[in-house]
Amino acid sequence: FHWWGDISILYPISRASLKTLRVTCERLARGEEEYLLLHHGSPMWLTFVPDEEKNAFCINLFGLESTHQAQAVDFLQPAFSLYPTKEYCILTQPTTAPPSPLLAAFSLIPARPTSTFSHALYLLHRSALLHISPPIVRPIAPPDLRELDILTSGLSEDIRDCLFDIAHELLYIPRTKDTERDKDREEEDGNDDGEEGGE
Repeated sequence: FHWWGDISILYPISRASLKTLRVTCERLARGEEEYLLLHHGSPMWLTFVPDEEKNAFCINLFGLESTHQAQAVDFLQPAFSLYPTKEYCILTQPTTAPPSPLLAAFSLIPARPTSTFSHALYLLHRSALLHISPPIVRPIAPPDLRELDILTSGLSEDIRDCLFDIAHELLYIPRTKDTERDKDREEEDGNDDGEEGGE
């Protein structure tokens, strides 16, 4: 038998009916040939793409009643939190569909002239959420002082001192030489002197 069908090898190929050829081609497209073609939607489609380059998730279906459409953007932050390693959100929509308030957050990607894809492609980067929804804030807490020290490490001493004065004032903690920041700095200075003396 031929490898692609159920016709005996003894017969010439011209004896195969068009129906047999069609069925065989369809079977191949669904079978091992899928591994070679890697067309969109096949299980093997992204097999050879390195994991670090798979940095997007896709919204395939999204619908809200018109009374709630203005709140559509509120779903983006939870969506990104479900995929903490992904940088981008991709959304496709038929070009004939009316625009949604959700799409205002996305960038429309221009279609290539040769594209046969019937949908419009929209893209959103994770960092764009900072401009869409307000950041979540809370009052400063004592454990934040160490983080503040790390955050301000590249700033001048005057600015750092000003920020720490404000932080201590908000925490109702008097700022003295015994604060953690000053202790850490004194320890670092002591280590530097010890290393120089040993040379």
